[in-house]
Amino acid sequence: MQLAKNIYAFVSYTANDPRILKSTNSAEVDKELRFAGADSLNAGLSYETRQGLYAGILMHSLGAYPTNNTNTEFLSGYTTFDFKMRVNLSDNLILTGSLDNIFNQRYQLFPGYPDGGRVFQIGLNSTF
Repeated sequence: MQLAKNIYAFVSYTANDPRILKSTNSAEVDKELRFAGADSLNAGLSYETRQGLYAGILMHSLGAYPTNNTNTEFLSGYTTFDFKMRVNLSDNLILTGSLDNIFNQRYQLFPGYPDGGRVFQIGLNSTF
């Protein structure tokens, strides 16, 4: 949605409730499918010009989800914030950068495998 000249916002929500309908293990029937049931909320606010200047703050939030099909173990949800930017230096040269997980939120996508923490990236793209 465009809020004002060059200022945009978005919000998206995905509700997930995948259930196991049949299984050789009766303890799994009607349980949530492992690693698949987390609800997801995304939101962002950005500034973008026709000349190619872009800056945006993005939020990603993932709810808790089970790590096994009997739903006895769960990973907690998490929320991260990212900053993205792009600057057109010329018609064929673009500078990009990002600071992901700005607040260094600690979380795990899989048990025993922690995230990478805060990540800074910078890049240069060229077309010829």
